[in-house]
Amino acid sequence: RRLRLKKQIAALNRQGIRVIAAQLDDILLLPILWKAGVDFAQGNCLWAPDQKINTGIPHHQVICLN
Repeated sequence: RRLRLKKQIAALNRQGIRVIAAQLDDILLLPILWKAGVDFAQGNCLWAPDQKINTGIPHHQVICLN
C-alpha cells in the first residue's frame, strides 16, 4: 500500500500537483506520509480546532543577538 501511495503521489507531482494529507488524527502516520512525498499535512494530531483563530504567528516577538 505504501509503495502504491508513493507512486500515486509521484505521478501527481510530475503533473505539478501538490498533495495535502488532510484530516490526520494519528501522528504516527505523518512520517509515513512525508516519506511517500506529501507536500502538506493538516489534522487534529497537528493542531486541534479552537474557538479563536490562531495563525501561529506571534503578535510580539523580541530577538536578542548577544
